[in-house]
Amino acid sequence: MSLSPFSARALAAGVFALVVGVTLLGNVLAPPFVLAAESPPPVAATATYIGREACAACHATQDKDWASSHQAKAMQHAAPTTVQGDFNDAHFTIGDVTTTFSRQGDKFMVRTDGPEARRTITK
Repeated sequence: MSLSPFSARALAAGVFALVVGVTLLGNVLAPPFVLAAESPPPVAATATYIGREACAACHATQDKDWASSHQAKAMQHAAPTTVQGDFNDAHFTIGDVTTTFSRQGDKFMVRTDGPEARRTITK
């Protein structure tokens, strides 16, 4: 059985209309789909650091690994017992920029060229 060109077009148009209708009806009747990213969990009004110990209670292995890492040492407060670099008026030069590491009491100072060749001091 063959369809006339008019009948084939009518059938194709009918199938297309049916698909569009079912899709639209599904969108109207279906509950709204919400992505998790659209509704983040509530955040405390004031976020505060609760300390490493609060996490270590449940994550002992990770805490032990972190405690002996370079990251843990880098996050220590700069103090005579924690700083390992040479801050005894040490200088090094790269190109035409000289950087100096020194101390002022218990403060560790770095003096170097900053943006636009201005001298910057970091404590």
